[in-house]
Amino acid sequence: MTKRVLRLPTQSPPWSPRGESLSQTLRKPTPLPTVWRLSFSRLLILRSLPISSYRPLSLLDTIGKLYEKILLARNLHVVSERGLMRDEQFGFRPRHSTSLQLARLVERTTRNFGEKRLTGAVFLDVAKPFDTVWIDGLLYKLTLLNFPSYIVHTISSYLRGRTFEAFFQTATSSRRGMRTGVAQGGFISPVLFSLYVNDMPSPSHHVELALYADDTAIIATSRKPTLLVRYLES
Repeated sequence: MTKRVLRLPTQSPPWSPRGESLSQTLRKPTPLPTVWRLSFSRLLILRSLPISSYRPLSLLDTIGKLYEKILLARNLHVVSERGLMRDEQFGFRPRHSTSLQLARLVERTTRNFGEKRLTGAVFLDVAKPFDTVWIDGLLYKLTLLNFPSYIVHTISSYLRGRTFEAFFQTATSSRRGMRTGVAQGGFISPVLFSLYVNDMPSPSHHVELALYADDTAIIATSRKPTLLVRYLES
């Protein structure tokens, strides 16, 4: 079997307008197909929990998710190259994980115990975080972070005009629009949410943050319980 080297054509493809290169064509802010922005929500019934705890399971278009993976790779490259994500955020980032974040907290607590210091923590969990993202605010923050304009336009096209249909057993609802939030079940949604809350105020000297996407832990250290409570409340 002979080895053949595949070479990309140096000339512009015939479908490229005005003789643009392939990379220039891909960077143009063009509307995404409607089906890529459509999700099918299926109710996941948890019989051991009350009805208010039931969660919909969102099914997205397969080709749209492949496109999301490409967009996610571009976003992570920009975030990593420019150091845009704060160091305390360990959610859905290369070379970061839940285990490393937990190890960081355990190391901090163990060191305080050895130095006879107290450790206090407050754990926060945002209710329905992906559903409450303000799209205009997210795009504005990406612009402030100097994201490439073509990526901002692509994310805007992906988030705006999203629709969903809910179905349960044999019944299906009419198609409805989504005004806020990022796609449930999307590859890029956790990273977009992390960038959305990336401008969270930095803590004081005695307080440390531990973030994993929408989960936040506020850890304070002091030798006196009264100061520990004061640090956490501030």
